[in-house]
Amino acid sequence: MTIKQINKLVWFIPIRKLRDKVRNELFIKYSGLFQGQFNNNKMKEILKENINSIEIETHSYCNRQCWFCPNSIVDRHSENKELDEKLFLKIINELSEIKYSNNIHFHRFNEPLSAKELILKRIRQTKEILPNAKIGIFTNGDYLTTEYLDDLSEVGISYMIMSYYLKYNEEFNIEQLKFNMQKNIDKFNFKVENFNIVDDYYIYYNLIYKNISINYRAMDFSKIGSDRGGIIKGVKSIDNEFSCSMPLNNIYIDYNGMVMPCCDLRSDIKEHEHMILGDISKNTIFEIFTSEKSSKMRKYLYAKSTKIPPCSTCSWYQ
Repeated sequence: MTIKQINKLVWFIPIRKLRDKVRNELFIKYSGLFQGQFNNNKMKEILKENINSIEIETHSYCNRQCWFCPNSIVDRHSENKELDEKLFLKIINELSEIKYSNNIHFHRFNEPLSAKELILKRIRQTKEILPNAKIGIFTNGDYLTTEYLDDLSEVGISYMIMSYYLKYNEEFNIEQLKFNMQKNIDKFNFKVENFNIVDDYYIYYNLIYKNISINYRAMDFSKIGSDRGGIIKGVKSIDNEFSCSMPLNNIYIDYNGMVMPCCDLRSDIKEHEHMILGDISKNTIFEIFTSEKSSKMRKYLYAKSTKIPPCSTCSWYQ
């Protein structure tokens, strides 16, 4: 039973706390996400029913060392390590066994566009093996050119999230940000669909370039940041009253083939090593997602029955 099916069963319960309690109990009891140890067909079924997004880090390098990112304290700048092509193709071919058609994001803590030929090759390989998957890129935009955008459009990415980053202690001034961001909009001749302000800490444009949807955003990470599993100081997160859904619906694969349960956690930080769910070189993506360790961790988080460091400092886990 999936969370969508369970939501249909409990939607009529008028008291929210009671509705959430019943939903959580049903989900933990009947969802394969919390049980572990299945046969191969069942593992594939569980992943296909639940996964909305898979992040794959094609290489390690990032050209920036932003204060709100662990790359400010972990070296991703002096060398570049690629995810082994055999491992990459292993992931994509395994996903083809279930005709995966949801999102694939080529990013983690790297800058995906810094290795042009590599990222274009990986996109082509993905489109060939998973023709219905929706491919996305998260980028700081530093490497973009009109020619590069044309290449990305040609190989078939669906969308891009491009961030305008402020310097440490730089004031989040909306009018100044709009002025600065407009320069890039004009430079690439993006079509502007709309502009949005979210309180005083987040602005974004929805843009179009040929067949690519682009979300161009700027955020005040001192107000809407993440401590990245207890690693980063000086950020403040917006409290979230819901249970963490990342380990339920997403998969995060680092450049070294290690699988993580959350976008904020990474295998190359000592404090996060105990959260590694598996190694893609040793197990299938289905085995890792439905493993005893993955299932047990999701149960603890969703039931809120324990405080797992580093999750205990995260505002998404209350």
